Amino acid sequence: MEPESSNSIAEEVVYYNEAVVEVVGEAEETLKTEEEEERRLKRVYEENVDKVITELERRNYFLGYDQAQSRDQFLLHKKVLKRYKVELVPYRESWSVDLFAVGHNTVKTEILDMYDIVRSLEDQGREVGKGPVLYFCGWWSTFLSVVTEFLDMEDQVIYPWIENKADLGGTRLSKSNRTSTRRQLRDLMLKAVAQESNLDYIPPSEVVLKMLEVLNELDVVLLTYINHVKAKIPQLVEEKFTEDEYRCDLLPAISSHLHSTEDWNKVAPITIRWMREDQAAFWQSEFLTRRDKRKFSNWRRLVERTHWELRDCVVERRTPKTREARKVLEGS
Repeated sequence: MEPESSNSIAEEVVYYNEAVVEVVGEAEETLKTEEEEERRLKRVYEENVDKVITELERRNYFLGYDQAQSRDQFLLHKKVLKRYKVELVPYRESWSVDLFAVGHNTVKTEILDMYDIVRSLEDQGREVGKGPVLYFCGWWSTFLSVVTEFLDMEDQVIYPWIENKADLGGTRLSKSNRTSTRRQLRDLMLKAVAQESNLDYIPPSEVVLKMLEVLNELDVVLLTYINHVKAKIPQLVEEKFTEDEYRCDLLPAISSHLHSTEDWNKVAPITIRWMREDQAAFWQSEFLTRRDKRKFSNWRRLVERTHWELRDCVVERRTPKTREARKVLEGS
């Protein structure tokens, strides 16, 4: 039997990898509880990838060329980022949903960008260079700022307002559970940041693998928290509060907190990226001061030249076009 070509193997890897992700997506629809979902997703994913490796070995896909290196390249795909179904919630259709919609839709949009970045790094396999990993690390620092700013705002403004009238004790969103979730996210975020220093000691492809291990765990913790909020909060606040209370008491407090954050000039442009034009106009009228509006176009250009440019550099496999993005490499 003629050995399969490397292109054929690459096609098989992509085919089986996509099939595994489809299996995971289908499994999500049938699970009864979120705890079972997390366990089932991990088990189904690992079982299917292991079956792929076993079948390829049985059919001698790794014979006829550099067997060890080719098998290593394939095994790299076993640690791909598990991509979960991410959907934005409606905005400006229900005030009780809007309470968390802006922050969580913004974080979800960033997660979708992360999926695109990581897919490019995965596809490059052992050939990935130091540059793309540095670009991802630069993008990651802004992603962390966005996630941290919204979670801080929830902890310091939204939850105290809710807990004035509603008891979250004994739920997955109790203060103790939220504290535990924040601790997990903080530790995982710091662990991901720390991987950049490994570029001085190990190949970039191995740094990518180490980052994927962290991102897989962080993704689950963050999306699980967001799903808990979606399932619990809208109905609860509608029972305990009025829309007038939300608009008169909570929105000004949210606006004041966001304006006090260090990275407001980055968070604001990133926040409206997923919105329709009418939604963005409404949000800007609610949360931007006159001074903010005068500066907003400059803020947006800054985000385009740094954060989004770094994403595009990895996805499109090119060097930075802007001076601001090139500083990421100069500072490494």
